[in-house]
Amino acid sequence: MTTNIATNANLQAGESTEQFDETRYSHSPRSKKAVCFLLYIALVAVALVILSQTFIPLAKLSKQRETQVELQTRLTSLETENTSLTSQVSDSKRDSSIQRLAQGEYNLIYPGQQMFVLLP
Repeated sequence: MTTNIATNANLQAGESTEQFDETRYSHSPRSKKAVCFLLYIALVAVALVILSQTFIPLAKLSKQRETQVELQTRLTSLETENTSLTSQVSDSKRDSSIQRLAQGEYNLIYPGQQMFVLLP
């Protein structure tokens, strides 16, 4: 359907007439399908971005939790070793421990003592 935009006054003044073609601006079913397809693609792209922004941090969080468990296990092991070494240090400060170590490991004796070595 074509309508004439120019009025009679404009025609008498010698101006050109422009015609408005409604079919030119109406959307065909084919173009509506194309627009729907593009909107669908955009929606899928947005959904993928949102999902990637959600799951990538979750994967990092999971890895950090695994690392935390490993480090906690190592910390417990080191604390146990530290307790053992602390008791060894406090034990080595006693005279009886020093005497036992000197006689057993280094074959040392007090002046005036005699050492006997038993052979099998």
